[in-house]
Amino acid sequence: KLIDRQLGADETMPVLPEHAPESSSASPRALCEAVDAAWIQLAESWRARREVLTALLLDPKVGFNGNKYRLDSIRKTWIPSFDALCQEVEQAATPAVRAGIEAPDFLKNLTLEGVATGMKKGFMPPSDPFFAVCSELTRCTDALGEAFDERALALRRRFVGAVREANRRRRDEQHVLFFDDLLSQLRDALAAPGGDRLCESLRGRYRFALIDEFQDTDAVQYEIFERVWHADEVRRAGGGLVLIGDPKQAIYSFRGADIHSYLAARGHAGPAVHSLGVNHRSDPAVIDAVNALFGAAADPFAQAEIEFRPVTPAATAEREPFDAPGRFRAGLRVSFLAREAAAAVSPAAGGEPDKIELRFARTRWMQALARDVAELLESGATIGGRRIVPSDIAVLARRKSELDAVRRALEGLGIPCVSRGDGNVFESREAWELSSVLAAWLRPGDFGRLRAALSSGAHGFDARAIAALHDDAPELSALAERFAEYGRLWSQSGFSRAFETWRAREGVSERLLAYHDGDRRLTNWLHLAELLARVASERGPSRTGLAAWLDRATVDEGLRLELGAEASLLRLERDDEAVQLVTLHGSKGLEYEIVYLPCLWESFESRGVSAKSVDDGGRRPPVRFHDRDAGRRTLDLGVR
Repeated sequence: KLIDRQLGADETMPVLPEHAPESSSASPRALCEAVDAAWIQLAESWRARREVLTALLLDPKVGFNGNKYRLDSIRKTWIPSFDALCQEVEQAATPAVRAGIEAPDFLKNLTLEGVATGMKKGFMPPSDPFFAVCSELTRCTDALGEAFDERALALRRRFVGAVREANRRRRDEQHVLFFDDLLSQLRDALAAPGGDRLCESLRGRYRFALIDEFQDTDAVQYEIFERVWHADEVRRAGGGLVLIGDPKQAIYSFRGADIHSYLAARGHAGPAVHSLGVNHRSDPAVIDAVNALFGAAADPFAQAEIEFRPVTPAATAEREPFDAPGRFRAGLRVSFLAREAAAAVSPAAGGEPDKIELRFARTRWMQALARDVAELLESGATIGGRRIVPSDIAVLARRKSELDAVRRALEGLGIPCVSRGDGNVFESREAWELSSVLAAWLRPGDFGRLRAALSSGAHGFDARAIAALHDDAPELSALAERFAEYGRLWSQSGFSRAFETWRAREGVSERLLAYHDGDRRLTNWLHLAELLARVASERGPSRTGLAAWLDRATVDEGLRLELGAEASLLRLERDDEAVQLVTLHGSKGLEYEIVYLPCLWESFESRGVSAKSVDDGGRRPPVRFHDRDAGRRTLDLGVR
């Protein structure tokens, strides 16, 4: 799926390697046997020399580097891990199982090379046959891993060819063309014999081509526009190509947009490049702050061709003054987490006392944001003389999960907030809860299903209350009878009637609104009920069929789209004075009085395969990049 998404619709995009790599001379069976033998040798060596090695590794006089050979890690991790590995080797049912055992990361410190480079200055590395055994195991596992990587790369390369061929065959068989096919065929037609006549025809119909948001244009599209309208004869005839864009806004790479197409077009324009130097939207203080921040960096966008050009605020712009007594007045404020103070109350990361785990850092940031928002609202701050209200504030983040964390922090302080984004109601907690309620309506005599429904927010039974409902408890029997009644009503009068009756008799709305995020919960329940009522009306499924449809919709995005692209998007739970929570993607083009960006500090490398992990031998996914030599976007299928 990842390769297919990176490959895109451009069937002429180069793919590396150009051909499937040749397999290594050694057979996988022989390599597996070598790894198996190496594991057996390591287990035997550790059993025989455990006491000697333990004393050696824990002796500070030997001179091991304390950063690589931490005594606490050796006692608590290394020695128990080797004991466990020996047991795993001995209990492995087959050689193939032993060959699949994963070596711990610290094993490299006990190879001959690792020991030689792990000594303090002035100390000679100790000698022990176990280190040679570790070196042999590392050599064998590396060889086996390289062989598997070669096979994986060859499989990926064959997969690319097969996908392209299958796509062409299916289009021909089904007589269909997609939008990308139309672009590719037009580009090919312009380059083929007779392409000049096609150019003349298009120029005759359209003297000018004007493209807005050009930074989101892909390479195929630009090839077409350049071929047709970026030509001397077009300019002499009074026509031309007008491109409007900003490379700093090139955020839609998932659509195939290629920033290098923009840069190439700007280079082709020569002196006919014009820039807007006046900002008519932002506050002067914000403009000054952005100019200062990006103007101080020599290469702020990590791309020499994309320079930062300072702008000025419009002289005639009328701005409502922002006044916050005792607080910041700059247009941009950067907050810092006191790492030492945070580390004192959070678990240490990697055994280093001055660092904290990433997840705890995120939590503390969200708490700090919520406190700052509360202080701002209580400070008497004003905009244009009126007091600031929560709806003046927006919190922007990359991911919905980050906004969920912001929501919890704000609601913990009683600050109202509202989500404005692309979340889906079928991915919410309430979708799973409604599924459990419907299951209990269908089978009220199944007390396990009934208890699951009662644990939902709609019924509010906590763990203690659930545990008290024994199978022979009168209260449970009464609840089962009520649920059976809702099931009968569903069968006789339809889902909507049963849902509304259940909501009224069980006091669901009042119970949900009692939660700190009650508006959000109730909105989701009503939204889901409306969608199910629509499915019931349009498709007429049985009760079991409707419940099954809901279960599938919680995991199948395609099924949700059958209702319409936006039908299941989360709705606003309130439109009154509430802090707005928006994804960065959803905020593009919108304006807010005060903006918080709590997650910009976190590197993207912490969310996937990092460059360091690849350098250390980790596998990496396929990556699409711009080949400067070829001047084309290229897909590298490499494994390591």
